[in-house]
Amino acid sequence: ERELLRLTDEQSAIFARLAANPRVIASGGAGTGKTLIAVEEARRLALEGNRVLYTCFSRNLASQVAMALADVPLVTVKTLHSLMAELVSRAGRYSELPDVDENDLLSLFLPELALEVILESADGAPFDVGLVDEGQDLLREPYLDVVEALVGGDLGKGRWRWFWDPNQNLFGGITPVCLERLRRSGAVEWPLTVNCRNTAPIATQVALLSGVPLVQ
Repeated sequence: ERELLRLTDEQSAIFARLAANPRVIASGGAGTGKTLIAVEEARRLALEGNRVLYTCFSRNLASQVAMALADVPLVTVKTLHSLMAELVSRAGRYSELPDVDENDLLSLFLPELALEVILESADGAPFDVGLVDEGQDLLREPYLDVVEALVGGDLGKGRWRWFWDPNQNLFGGITPVCLERLRRSGAVEWPLTVNCRNTAPIATQVALLSGVPLVQ
């Protein structure tokens, strides 16, 4: 367990680069330490006095990260959908959401209303920095609009880190135009290539059994 948790040289390097850059796109496959880096980066930024948002797609992941960061009050840990629902409910506008298919509600109508609530708030952007984990599941225009508003209203000027796995698109969340929008913001791109979870023989065996091409 100690060996699995030990940061690789690559992960240490991304920490240094994250500290020096306001916007970072970190990509890597499963087991390359994206969530570990995101959690420690959230902790570091909060200790500097920033209001930090850690958001992701999965409720299970959000629950695990919330426990890991329970001792850091300046970090808010929520799935993007639960955060949007909370913002809309707090504004007393949840009844405005239409009675439609759940997928349409979560991917279109909820983000649109949440964006209105954020932009109409007199308090300004609620967070100084945003960290998006499982970013491959949230690369859609409505979600990106909400994240942009949460960190100041301009992706090119705000502070954020986007962690994503280009090999996983389980929920069809990747929209190429959104990825290009992130890249146009002047973000530094940093690939994570050291797998801390699976050895090469394990990865090769799984690829052979599953028929999924082995990603080098």
